[in-house]
Amino acid sequence: MEHCLIWPDYQANIAGQGTSFVTVNSPRAGGTYGIGVEARFRIQNGFYDAPTKARLTTMLISQRGQGTLCPEITLELIELAKTAVPLPVHERADRLLRFIVNQGETVGASFDLRQEKPGLYAWSESIVDDEIGHFLDYLLKRSWLEERPGGGNRRFGDYDIPHVVRVTAAGHGHISDLLVNVDSSQAFVAMWFDSSMKEVYEKGIEPAIKDAGYDPYMVIRDDYIGKIDDKIIAEIRRSRFLVADFTHGNDGVRGSVYYEAGFAEGLNRPVIPICKKSKVDRDPRYLHFDTRNLNHILWVDEDDLREQLRNRVIRVIGEGPKLNSG
Repeated sequence: MEHCLIWPDYQANIAGQGTSFVTVNSPRAGGTYGIGVEARFRIQNGFYDAPTKARLTTMLISQRGQGTLCPEITLELIELAKTAVPLPVHERADRLLRFIVNQGETVGASFDLRQEKPGLYAWSESIVDDEIGHFLDYLLKRSWLEERPGGGNRRFGDYDIPHVVRVTAAGHGHISDLLVNVDSSQAFVAMWFDSSMKEVYEKGIEPAIKDAGYDPYMVIRDDYIGKIDDKIIAEIRRSRFLVADFTHGNDGVRGSVYYEAGFAEGLNRPVIPICKKSKVDRDPRYLHFDTRNLNHILWVDEDDLREQLRNRVIRVIGEGPKLNSG
């Protein structure tokens, strides 16, 4: 057994040793990845800290979830990991629960925490035992995990966790709600329907989403006959994530964009907020106060939007299945 090139304290299987490109199967990295000479050199020589490597691991897992069996670690991907926003705490707990569910051969199978499970760290973007202990304690208190007979506890940092747990029916239901659209290639676009925004969509948003491997979808109200709200709700449910452009004209904010973004959030669909930079620069109150703290992509022009949005989608969601279908 060799050692993981990202996490050298953990064992892994490496194919292609001595060549310019190697394939590594590492439980600590959540599975298999490929890496070339330059990226390998920078990681192995300490150019990146543990939080960056944790976010990189998250990106690898996301890409595998979208159909890339062996994602490649490039310098670009590592740079994206450096600037990526850490996963929200609740999402990290959800991902840890997903990992435990995936380990069971049957519903109701026990999960033994006495054995080392590097995947717990990989899937929850964790670095130290305290984080794992916190998430397991949270899942137990939410009754998504329950203690099984077996006796004794294992110490994770400051937390005493039962040796053996299993996912409850409520826990499986919670995961089902989260995973309903994990394989979707559709990205819903919410934005102002105005002629001034036509090129923003056609030259910025649409190609950016396609560059990341997804299919953009936008409901054009003038072209649709029927109850538009039903159509919107159905398509958001079918989508993997939502892009919300909060740019608007002189007649005020677009309430429909805020509604669609909020509905997606309620369904646990990731929302990527964007807005024209010159509008925000001219008036800091341009964005509604409830959303100003969000990490908006502030775009200058269509080319800038295309690049920034593509990078954000790959960083947050992972490469889409269309990127690998030729």
